[in-house]
Amino acid sequence: DLDRLIVNRNDDWPDEVFKDVDWVKSKINSGVYRRFCLGLDLDTDYLLFVDDDTIPGKNYIATVIRQNEEQPGLYSAAGFRLNHEDYNKRFVFGWAAMGNTRERTVVDWPGHSWFVHKSILIHSFELPRYPSNLCGEDMRLAFATQQLGLKSYVSPYSTDQTTWGSLAGTKGQDDNATWRLPSQKRNMHNAMDFYRGHGWKFLSEL
Repeated sequence: DLDRLIVNRNDDWPDEVFKDVDWVKSKINSGVYRRFCLGLDLDTDYLLFVDDDTIPGKNYIATVIRQNEEQPGLYSAAGFRLNHEDYNKRFVFGWAAMGNTRERTVVDWPGHSWFVHKSILIHSFELPRYPSNLCGEDMRLAFATQQLGLKSYVSPYSTDQTTWGSLAGTKGQDDNATWRLPSQKRNMHNAMDFYRGHGWKFLSEL
């Protein structure tokens, strides 16, 4: 069971969604790093952060807890293996590429949701921050995971959809999606180079 849910509340959501949970409302778009800041204040060993375009299956949390017990690390609903020369040549696992993720899969860069031990989160805030509010927070989390001797994984997408990290393959496609910004791919590549410059290594480099 979830002890607490913290959301960046959208006024369009009905009040009953928030009836039995703690929530945080932000009047400004504080960017991608701020959500992880909230996790630092929670008295718990593990946290699950979920993007607003990601809808986990009802048994996803139980699945990712079991996966982490078998192989501790950072778990996500989607992930990428990266090419250090070109961000656009990344290879996708998980959400939008479910067919190639039938088993737990090691990735360089986890995305869309993050099941993480608080010690990893704390360490990530001890590392340099890429100077953008639009990207880089999940790369820094993967970098922190690596520095602690652990790996980043995408949890399996089996035939049981209730265990999937995301059921929302068509969400996040409107004009508000940050990935649609003309400058975002270059921004992502720059973030990749930034963290590599501080010591983050890809699987192909280990």
